[in-house]
Formats: sequence, C-alpha cells, structure tokens
Amino acid sequence: MSKTNSTIERVKESVGDVMEKAREVINDGLDTAETKFSDKADQLGRQYRRTAGQVRVATNRFSEQARGHLETAQETYRDAKKKASRWNRDSRRYVSANPAKSVLLAAGVGLLFGLVLRGRRSRD
Repeated sequence: MSKTNSTIERVKESVGDVMEKAREVINDGLDTAETKFSDKADQLGRQYRRTAGQVRVATNRFSEQARGHLETAQETYRDAKKKASRWNRDSRRYVSANPAKSVLLAAGVGLLFGLVLRGRRSRD
C-alpha cells in the first residue's frame, strides 16, 4: 500500500507541476494579450484624434470658403438690386417725361417681337 501511496503522491506532484506550468503559460498569454490590446487601443486612440483633427481642419476650411461665397453672393445680390431699382426709377422718370415717345417705343418693340415670332412660325 505504501507503493500505491507513493505513486499517488508522485502523480499528485506531477499534476501539480503541470497545473503550475499551465497557470504560468495562461498568465503569460493573458499578459501578452493585455499588452497587445492596450497597445492597439492606444494606437486607435491616436488615429482617432489625428483623424478628428483633420476633419476639424477640413470643416473649418470648408466653412470659411462657404462663408466667403455667401458674402460674395450677398454683395452681388445687393448690387443687382440697386441697379434694378435705379433702372426702374430711371424708366419711370423717362416715361413720365416722355409719355408719347414711351408709347411709340413700346408699340415698336411689340411690333418687332410680333414680326420675329411670326417669322419663326411660318418657317416651322
């Protein structure tokens, strides 16, 4: 029986050694995985910050360009509105000062358009 006990003790010792080695391998693997995961997370964080910065810069540039185009469009609109208002005022003054000429001029323009349109219709 002592031989059996001694064999059991050796088996227990061997199993204990194997368990200890397995525990060390698993812990080393977990440490390596944790390090790699941490490194990848740091790398991803740096990449995110870099990309976010690039997007911010591009957005600001686009916003400034859009603002410049909007200001140019508003200025062009104001200029066109002033010119149209001036043309309206000048034409009203001309018509008030020259009513007969204005009626004859309008009739002439109407006749000209009528002839041009009629000429196109006969060719079609």
